[in-house]
Amino acid sequence: MKRGHSGILLIGYGNEFRQDDGVGLFIIRELKARHLPWVALQEYQGEGFALLDLWDGYKSVILFDAVSSGAQPGTIHRIEPFKEPLPKYLYCSTHAFSLAEVIGLACSLHQLPEQLEIYGIEGKSFSQGQTISGEVRKAAGDVIEEVVKRLDRAHQLLQST
Repeated sequence: MKRGHSGILLIGYGNEFRQDDGVGLFIIRELKARHLPWVALQEYQGEGFALLDLWDGYKSVILFDAVSSGAQPGTIHRIEPFKEPLPKYLYCSTHAFSLAEVIGLACSLHQLPEQLEIYGIEGKSFSQGQTISGEVRKAAGDVIEEVVKRLDRAHQLLQST
């Protein structure tokens, strides 16, 4: 594990200047305000391949990103790459390399964390701008509440042992 961090890393991935594509960053900023010292929180706006370095040394990673699958805006997709095939919409991206391609490369290089979970929130608009649509913002709030509850339970279990 990286020095000074726990074994859990939460990554908000996206582009804050492409409206709903900034939802992953929005989630991490909201989580930072919750003061969760037992997890590492990271905003990331670069190209996907650098994720391998970002999550290096962490046992568990939860990644938040906007997706475009054709579902209703605000739909929450919870993806566990070790338990199910990656959905086709993860192969599309506003980045040069899709998240699915990054995961495939990390797998072939044996650089995946032991646990990887992705929360993809269906975006409504990926045009230029910094406004996140209402449906996506509401879904982000639901994801934040779910993840905080799960992290709190896990943290309490660890403290009681």
